[in-house]
Amino acid sequence: MTSRDIFNLNRKLVKLSKSGDEMENSSNIFYISIIIVASLFAQLSQTIYIKKGRNYGFPILILAYLIITLPVALRYNTGADYSSYVNTYEIVKAQGIYDPFGYPMEIGYILLNYICFKLFDDYQSVFIIMALLTNYFFFKGILYEFKKINLGLAVFAYGFSLYFWDYIIIRNMLGIAIIFYALRFIFEKKIIKYFLAVTIAVLFHYSLIIFYFIGIFYVEKFKKYRMPLAIISILIIPVIPNIINLFGTKLSLIWIQFSTYDSYLAKVKFGLDKYGIICALPLIPFSIFYKRLKKLNEHISLYFSFYIISIVLLLFSSEMPLMYRYVYALWPSQIILFSSLLNILGKRRKVIASLVILCIFIYGIVLINYFINNEIYYMLPYISIFQR
Repeated sequence: MTSRDIFNLNRKLVKLSKSGDEMENSSNIFYISIIIVASLFAQLSQTIYIKKGRNYGFPILILAYLIITLPVALRYNTGADYSSYVNTYEIVKAQGIYDPFGYPMEIGYILLNYICFKLFDDYQSVFIIMALLTNYFFFKGILYEFKKINLGLAVFAYGFSLYFWDYIIIRNMLGIAIIFYALRFIFEKKIIKYFLAVTIAVLFHYSLIIFYFIGIFYVEKFKKYRMPLAIISILIIPVIPNIINLFGTKLSLIWIQFSTYDSYLAKVKFGLDKYGIICALPLIPFSIFYKRLKKLNEHISLYFSFYIISIVLLLFSSEMPLMYRYVYALWPSQIILFSSLLNILGKRRKVIASLVILCIFIYGIVLINYFINNEIYYMLPYISIFQR
């Protein structure tokens, strides 16, 4: 019996103890509630911070962080790749790290497993530390734009865009969170610190090596080339599969995981599925209000170009899952773009602001429901560590 079979068996046993519909409904309510409550606490912390100062708002922000982080950290048998991460821990525990490059996963993640084994001797500690670190860097990235965004909307946008991937592709998400945090070094012209941060991110997922090249074009001296870079990326994306296939054999020898993705590249097709169309819809308001957003925040040009590239990548992602990795890596841009919309309206346009919040809320709930009810992600029912 494989680890996946054991994983599925455990889920079936849990479902037998309670009706399936009841379990799914309660799980839906659970996920939606933690995102909404965390968003409300984040908004409350910003409001108190503005009125009374940091010392009063910060403890409430910590509550928002814990509310959205603990479910990821304390889960059990939740998330499609849960069993594979448990297996990795057990292998590291049994074999040690005499040859860390001999594992199919990145060296940073293997070292973390080894440290967790030595300190805690429990695979759950890996999930706890990964969740704490990932959301720490996401919150730090969000707070960097604190004065130019609505904090509640930022946390909510994180909830419907990237949060659920914390349960599944945990290595990639930690790397993406570190990259999101590291964008400050581009804005502050501290390019060496940026590349050091990217290096740490790459240790947890090799696909993030692309941010070495992105960093070169997004340093301040090349600021005027940001949008042209997005356009160039759109033009060359259709030929990327051919370029990769050309060097496929050699890449497979260097990177064993490439042999898996190589089969997808041969079948690549062009087109947006329903999910891709939904994800592309915000391009309309972001484009309409781009000039006003940019006037509010000079960093918007970077985030907006990231978002455009991500939507173009979605054209290929349904037939080539490898592309999703790069889409997600660019989606922290959504967090800042969505949370900036309210600030361009001003305090006098309360009716319009309410409509904007309602639209974002409906849009977010649609995406949240799509994700947690998709069987391939194994999000239902939610099972916590306390049921181990």
